[in-house]
Amino acid sequence: MTSSRTAPRTERLRASRPEISALIDHLDGLLFAPADDLGVTPVERLTLAVYVAALHSAESADGYARRLREAGASDAYAAGVRRTARRDVAPGPYGVHKGGGALAAESRPGPSLTVTPELAASVGARTAQALRYAHLLVLHPRDARPGDLQEMFDAGWTQRQLIVIAQLVSALTLLLRVRAGAAVAAAWQRPNGVRA
Repeated sequence: MTSSRTAPRTERLRASRPEISALIDHLDGLLFAPADDLGVTPVERLTLAVYVAALHSAESADGYARRLREAGASDAYAAGVRRTARRDVAPGPYGVHKGGGALAAESRPGPSLTVTPELAASVGARTAQALRYAHLLVLHPRDARPGDLQEMFDAGWTQRQLIVIAQLVSALTLLLRVRAGAAVAAAWQRPNGVRA
């Protein structure tokens, strides 16, 4: 959790870099309030945001969970997404480098998200598959296979929506890293005599 002292410093750092702040705000709007959601609803987008942020162990998962509830999801639904992410968080990425070579030594097997009946019942089968796909993109990018896309199609997602989900996960990962970097910079500035 961000400390009460770190949060104001982060906000001051953002204020000192208005172009970056504007870019972050613009990206947030594109991800969560697009003019055309292309069939990936605000609740589905925010569910993915809570899950992806929690996979990164980011405290911003709390903010996305609040926004998810504001978008109409129940407290139990938001808590279930957080529980799933806490269960799945791991120090990835994982995956097996195919074809041998020098990178084969970096292969690391790791757990995958399985869509259990309980998960499908708590968030719906379609959203559960999206969470599994997000888990693959964040922690198992080397292990993607054509069958993963087919499972998404079987759950009712279209090819266009898969692209939206992949873009959302990628952009959110970048956004989380920018925010984490801003927090680190803000925490470093004061003790080192640097003014934001």
